[in-house]
Amino acid sequence: MTNTRLHNLLSKRVIFVTGKGGVGKTVVSAALGIVASNIEKKTLLVELDTEGNIPKFFEEKTAFNKPQKLGQNLSAITIQPKAALHEYIILKLKFETLYKILFENRIVKFFINAVPGLNEILMIGKIWHLYSQKNRKGEPLYDLIIVDAPATGHSISFLQVPQTVKQIVKLGPIHEDANKIEKLLNNKEETAVCLVTLPEEMPTNEAIDFFLINKSTLNFNIEMVLVNKFIPRLFTEDELYKLQTISSSQYQNLISDIKECTQFLYNRHLLNQKNLERLAEETNKAIDILPFLFTEDLGRRHIAELANILLEEKQEWHSTI
Repeated sequence: MTNTRLHNLLSKRVIFVTGKGGVGKTVVSAALGIVASNIEKKTLLVELDTEGNIPKFFEEKTAFNKPQKLGQNLSAITIQPKAALHEYIILKLKFETLYKILFENRIVKFFINAVPGLNEILMIGKIWHLYSQKNRKGEPLYDLIIVDAPATGHSISFLQVPQTVKQIVKLGPIHEDANKIEKLLNNKEETAVCLVTLPEEMPTNEAIDFFLINKSTLNFNIEMVLVNKFIPRLFTEDELYKLQTISSSQYQNLISDIKECTQFLYNRHLLNQKNLERLAEETNKAIDILPFLFTEDLGRRHIAELANILLEEKQEWHSTI
């Protein structure tokens, strides 16, 4: 593996992939999963309270709340808060009947739904449980857990929820469990964040904001900053000029479309590059890049293509300051 940042990222046990909604967190999570599984890491891809999109990339149906195999060394799970609550209570109470008496009660349900941060602590608690599981040899059941985390705005509160729970619940098993989860999140040897963005103004702004907030207050380990859907330089200025000066009365409409398309792609590349430079300067980090794929339906072949690109050290951008 030539990409040292990718190597460092995949050396962790838990990775949270976050970014502004729509930047491609799920695609990046799946690509990272393929890379990890190909280097013999038993990898689990985790989605939170969604319809389960990752299995669709692998032409598989989603199985909620239990790991499903996607390929060699690669599995996926979609965690739903209600199922996580059921599993947690059974783990503590030991009796299904007692759970039904206490937690299927309409009034109790109302109060449970009103508890702030409950869904978040249940889902992140399930992640900790998966992290802690061992096989018969006493080895971790999964070498790596990759979490398709909430969008950056929500991820800030999501990653802080164990601390919030500890402030509310001062004693008891819930406090103890929240403390264990918090220790895992703050362990830079075990846990990292992959920050994903697009080379556009608003996503870049949000990525920079998240990076600076993390630097000043959160202090989580942002091991990789990755720009997705970057439009590369497809031709030089001279080539663009030659394309723009082509003329033919026979193919006038076609040539007009080609000119418009090439100019658009050239302009988008310049804009992408400008935002990429700004991101590198503000974070002072090497930025990894994934190209824009000109396809409507992403499948396993496309995810594998992105995984191969991630392995290449040349797909990066350094700050010039």
